[in-house]
Amino acid sequence: MADTGDITNSVIPAIPHNGCSPSTNGADMTGNIALVIRGACSFSTKYNNAAAAGATAIVVYNDGTGSTRLDPISMGGLGSATIPGVMIGFVNGDLINTTSNGGEIVTATVGSNIQISLQN
Repeated sequence: MADTGDITNSVIPAIPHNGCSPSTNGADMTGNIALVIRGACSFSTKYNNAAAAGATAIVVYNDGTGSTRLDPISMGGLGSATIPGVMIGFVNGDLINTTSNGGEIVTATVGSNIQISLQN
């Protein structure tokens, strides 16, 4: 975050949601924060696809497929990443995804402190 400072924008779920192939909703993602779920490919692939779609940052959330995949983990292999990002747990990530897909605007600040808010 030293290079970019805090980034505050709307959170847009990536399509496809795992972020493993180029985004089909890049127009919505441009200038915003991409939300992707863990799994199916490397973290580097997720970051690169979000950046290629114009995202300013990325939030990855754990996939909740087992008891060890609920809480956030340290993401590795990000040497080629050009945008900042964070990982959050499944419960919060799923709530953000459901809320965003339900038509509410979710805004996040990715920085030294993570802040997420809903706007009606």
